[in-house]
Amino acid sequence: MADARENAQRVARWRAAVQDVDPFADLSAAEKVSARFLTPDSREWPPLLTDLGWHQPLGVWVRGPADLRECGTRSATIVGSRAATAYGRHMAGEIAQELGRRGHTIISGLARGIDRAVHEGALAVEATTVAVLGTGVDVCFPAEHRDLFDAIITQGAVVSEYPPDTRESAGRLLARNRLAAALGQIVVVAEMRPRSGTMSTFRHAERLGRPIGAVPGPATSQEAEGCNQILHEGRAILVGQPAHVTALGDGTRCVCSDTVYSAAGRCPQPDRMDHHMCPRRSTVARRNAVNQSTRVASRQMDARTATGQQPEDASGRRGAYRWAAPVPTP
Repeated sequence: MADARENAQRVARWRAAVQDVDPFADLSAAEKVSARFLTPDSREWPPLLTDLGWHQPLGVWVRGPADLRECGTRSATIVGSRAATAYGRHMAGEIAQELGRRGHTIISGLARGIDRAVHEGALAVEATTVAVLGTGVDVCFPAEHRDLFDAIITQGAVVSEYPPDTRESAGRLLARNRLAAALGQIVVVAEMRPRSGTMSTFRHAERLGRPIGAVPGPATSQEAEGCNQILHEGRAILVGQPAHVTALGDGTRCVCSDTVYSAAGRCPQPDRMDHHMCPRRSTVARRNAVNQSTRVASRQMDARTATGQQPEDASGRRGAYRWAAPVPTP
C-alpha cells in the first residue's frame, strides 16, 4: 500500500509538471540564444547516445557551432573531482591537450576543478570541446565560469537535455553524467572520490563498455582514492602521463589485436589471457583474468617455498629480505 501511495504521489507531481510545459516558449527562448533542439531523427543526432537504450534522452538542446554527429566520430570524455588538486588539474589539462592535438573532441561537464582544466586544455590547442550541462543551455553554472562558458560556445558547443532557463539541481547534475559518458568513445578519469558524481560517470561508462583510463594519485590523497581503487580492481587502464592515452585506442579498434570491435563493443578475443587489460572487455572478465594471474603467481611462490628456494629481492639476491633473529650481545 505504501508503494502504491508513493507512485500515486509521483504521478501527481509529474502531471503538475507537464501542465507547466510550454514547448513553443522553450523553442522561442532557444532561438533568442541561437540554440537548436535535436531529436533522434535529426541529421546532427550523435549515434553514441543510442547506446543508452531506454536512458537515451528524447532530445537535446545544443548551443554552439560544433556538429554533434561529427564530434562523435572521434571523441573523449575527461572528468574528475571538483575539489581537484594542482596535480589533478595539471594532468587533466595535459591529457586534454594531447587528445585534442590528435583530433579528438574533448567532452566534460563545465564543473569546477578537473572539468575546467579539461576545457581550458582543449581550448589552448584549438580543439573542439563540448560541455554537457545540468542546466539549460542559456544558464552558466557555476556562475564564475562565464568566460569559459562563452569560449566553449564560440569554439565548440554546450549540450543539455533540459530546456532553456532551467536552473541547476543535484538530480539534474547527476542525470547529465550518463550523457557525458555516452558522448565519449573513450573516458578518462583524472581524480575521483569513491562516493562522488565522477564515480557516477565512471559507472555509466563501464556499463556502456567504453574504454576507461584513470590517472593514479598519492595513496594519501582523498581525491585520488577512487582512481586508485578502480585501477587496483582492474576496471581501468593506468594513464600515468598524457602519452599513455594511446592504450585506450581511438574507441573503434581493440588495442590488444588491432581488430575492429564487434557491434556489441567488446573485445574480439575475450578469452586470451594477454588480453585481460583490454579496456573493452567486460568488467567481470577483466577481474577474473587479473585474479587468475594472481593465483598463478601465488602457486609459483608456494612451489618455490616447498622446494626450499628463497624468493629474490630486486637485486637478485636470494633470501636477502628474510627476517633474522637478533644476535644476542654477550
